[in-house]
Amino acid sequence: MLFGLFIAGIIMITLTFTWSESLDKSFNSLIKFIVSMWPNLLTGILLLFATSHYFGRKAGILILVKNRAKLIVGIGTAFVVLLTSTFVASWVGFIQEGIDNIGTNDNPFEDYIFKPMYWITVFGSIPSLILGGILGLTIRSRGKNYDF
Repeated sequence: MLFGLFIAGIIMITLTFTWSESLDKSFNSLIKFIVSMWPNLLTGILLLFATSHYFGRKAGILILVKNRAKLIVGIGTAFVVLLTSTFVASWVGFIQEGIDNIGTNDNPFEDYIFKPMYWITVFGSIPSLILGGILGLTIRSRGKNYDF
C-alpha cells in the first residue's frame, strides 16, 4: 500500500512539473492543489489503508485456503482496492462542492465522481497490475510457511 501511494505521488509530481512553464509555478501549483484537496486526499489515503487491509485479508483466504490463482486474485484485489477507495473518496468532493451544482449547467457527477474514477484508473492501472501480482506471489510464498 505504501509503495502504491509512493508511485501515485511520483505520478502526480511528474505530471505537475512536466506540464508547467517554470519550476516555481509547478511547485506552487502542487502545494496549492494539496492544500485545497487535503480532505479528499486524506480520505483517499485512509480508505486505501482500510480497503487494502480488508480486501488483502480476503485475498489471503482465497489464495491460501481456497487455492485460487495467486496472480489473478492479487491483481483483482489491487484493482478492487483502487476503485473502491477512489469511488468513496470522490463522494467527499461531491458533498463538499458538487452537491450545490446539481441542476445547473455543471455536471457534478461527472466532475466529482466520473473524472476522478477515470483518471485514477488510467494512471493506477499499471501500478495496480504490478503491485497486485507481487501481492499474490507474496501471499502464496509467505503462506506456505503456515499450517492451516
